[in-house]
Amino acid sequence: PEDSYRPGDKVTLSGTVKTADGKPAAGAEVTFYAEDEGTLAVMGYETPRPLDYFYKPRVLDVESGTSFQTFISEDPEMQYFHNKGFFIGGGGDMSKLADLMRKNFDPCAAWAPALVTDGAGQFTSTFKVPDTLTRYRVIAVAHQQAARFGHVESSIVVKKDLMLEPKTPRFANQTDTFNTQVLVQNASEFNGTWEIRFSTGSGSETPCVAPTGTTVETVTLAAGASTTVVFPARAENTGEAVLTWQAVPISLDNGQLTEPVKHKLSDAVESRFQIHYPMPLLRQTKLVNLTKPGAKQNLRESLDAKLLGGTGTVELGFARSPLVEAAGSIDYLLSYPHGCVEQTTSSLIPWLAVEDLSPVIPSFAKIPEAKVKAAIQAGADRLLSMQLPDGGFSYWPGSNDPVSWATAYAGMGLMMAQEKGANVPQSAIDSLVKNLTESLRGIAAEKSPYNLEIHTRGLIVLALAGSPQPAYRNVLVDRIAELTPGARSLLAIATVLEDEGNEENLAIARNLLTSKIPFKLKNDNWMPWSADEAYQLIAWLAVDPDGPEPAKVLDRMLRDRNPYGQWRTTWVNGWSLMAMASYAQNEDLDSEPVTLAFDTDSGTETISLTGDQPVASRTLQLSPDLKLDLTPDRSAYVRINVAAKPKIEPVQPVATNGLSVDRIYERINPDGSADILTEPQVGDLVRVSLRVTLPKDDTRYLVIEDLLPSVFETVNTDFKSQRAAVGTPTSENDWNVSHSELRTDRAAFFLDHVWHKGTYTLTYLARCTVAGQAIAPPAKVESMYDPENFALSASRVFTTK
Repeated sequence: PEDSYRPGDKVTLSGTVKTADGKPAAGAEVTFYAEDEGTLAVMGYETPRPLDYFYKPRVLDVESGTSFQTFISEDPEMQYFHNKGFFIGGGGDMSKLADLMRKNFDPCAAWAPALVTDGAGQFTSTFKVPDTLTRYRVIAVAHQQAARFGHVESSIVVKKDLMLEPKTPRFANQTDTFNTQVLVQNASEFNGTWEIRFSTGSGSETPCVAPTGTTVETVTLAAGASTTVVFPARAENTGEAVLTWQAVPISLDNGQLTEPVKHKLSDAVESRFQIHYPMPLLRQTKLVNLTKPGAKQNLRESLDAKLLGGTGTVELGFARSPLVEAAGSIDYLLSYPHGCVEQTTSSLIPWLAVEDLSPVIPSFAKIPEAKVKAAIQAGADRLLSMQLPDGGFSYWPGSNDPVSWATAYAGMGLMMAQEKGANVPQSAIDSLVKNLTESLRGIAAEKSPYNLEIHTRGLIVLALAGSPQPAYRNVLVDRIAELTPGARSLLAIATVLEDEGNEENLAIARNLLTSKIPFKLKNDNWMPWSADEAYQLIAWLAVDPDGPEPAKVLDRMLRDRNPYGQWRTTWVNGWSLMAMASYAQNEDLDSEPVTLAFDTDSGTETISLTGDQPVASRTLQLSPDLKLDLTPDRSAYVRINVAAKPKIEPVQPVATNGLSVDRIYERINPDGSADILTEPQVGDLVRVSLRVTLPKDDTRYLVIEDLLPSVFETVNTDFKSQRAAVGTPTSENDWNVSHSELRTDRAAFFLDHVWHKGTYTLTYLARCTVAGQAIAPPAKVESMYDPENFALSASRVFTTK
């Protein structure tokens, strides 16, 4: 490689692989990559040495030990063992400086996983370096045949004569103020003066961030010197903040400032981050059935006047089918922030349903096919990461404990993804089938109605996989009195799928759906909200798609939603969306076009719903006098979704039925002692303690989520560069924490099963990194499968120096 490269340069690197006797290693496979040295340092990453690994001396020994004393509470009432996991995720004139803005800061400059050497043992890779000014470690790991290995590393440097390195928050909340900083480094041989310009926003849209001070500074630097320039700013609105800095030389002490030199000594860099709203949005969702052709309808009458007077948007979706209401479920699933195996499967369902629901969902009509395929593959890949060697699925990545209630559901999602073209190894499906088949053994002796329902879902997946189990199905049919209504519907689905079109199976399935035999056991399902209506709709669509029952069940299912237009949990929303997609496959839409006269403050617009364009959508800004009149020429539906921003003000603690959470901030001193945090300073190490009180025994699937103030960043002690703080205990790997995530804007802890009521304290570390004033939204504890059971801490405002 050359001594250095400039951002965006095309780099070609080559190498030669030789055997131990110096001969060319023809046909060797080389894994070649270039990674930012700073990222590798954070991880403590070492270049792979396969020869050392495979030929490492090993002695025959037995090691044993115990760590019980480190994680069992001394209180016998609080003792509980559980699996734990940790998941972390040119040239040109100066008027074109903005076009040369450095934007691509990918830490991986090159990745070529399977290069093959030629007859001379040589390989070559060409790549474009990102815009980061850094040193990249270039690594090549080679193997030939079964037992020949080698590795080598080198480096390339990307730099400029004049370099800008910005420092901003990684996110912000509306109304936050912060001091953006930019380090100006003069790596040239010139002494000179530069003009540094700071700007916000891009294009014609109103910027989310506004400067609160000067936007132009002048700095004088000697050769090899550097300085930091501060530009204060304020987050004015939600969205993506776009901040840019430009440096242009205006004079040189020891050289002529020609245009080529001016270009060489200039730099421009861009930074982007999200601006959030620190309060939950106020929402309202309404479905309006336009049943009177020619009659004008004032849509405002169905909406809360207080919301219309706020700041926000009103979204309208126009369609010829009531299935437009599936949009509420889709929005919920695609925006859900967590990703266990069930939530991953449920969030995959909208992408699997795009083809069926695009004629009735306005947002689906605009999604490119490539994006749908990429999303389905990403969902399938994440599910595969949670599949265990025995074919079952764990609840979290990294866990080794199978979760029987979610395995069939995840397997169904995996098979549906495969059907849509995702790359799913057949071995994964085969091991799933083996797991589910073996789980059915002993089903005749099973006493739990909940476990029997789990088995009915397994029978569905086995039938879909081409491995139906009619004998086990008959065992459950004979035990109909012990099956919940949901299990009966699921068993009916499995029965039809065994041999679609088989009249005998259809009769059995119909009998399961219409049987008057009462359920004689106590339902031991721990989920407060069930998907029974969705199961029943899918079952009736399989048994009698043209009969009256599907429409009746759909109507009941739609009326069972919450005021926000969805079914409360990811589990119920996932099944409900599958049911609506199945209904859409059998729905015959009127072929006649629908014309809507839409009157707003901007005038009258004609909206046409046709066979080629069966849906439409519009988004308007809220205002107290917003006009929303609609006149159809035929029957149609309009879904109205209002999202308004409430006034930003302090949030007081909220407790529900004894469930509560308190948050405590402490400054960690150099000697390890702690003080209550009042006014943090940049560089402070902060311990955040979340004290959660659980009022009941046997609590399942809790998430404790703490949103950071924008002036803080979490400290991840899995990273080598942050292990200096490891002496301060944190909860990421506590025995009672099933899974934890430290993200850009939050820390989240998941407790899958807490046997005993009481107060539990969870801690993590953060560091103050930016000066300014920032809101810390309230911490929240929530039951993921009963989200109305939640609690909030108080919010707080930090002023940092």
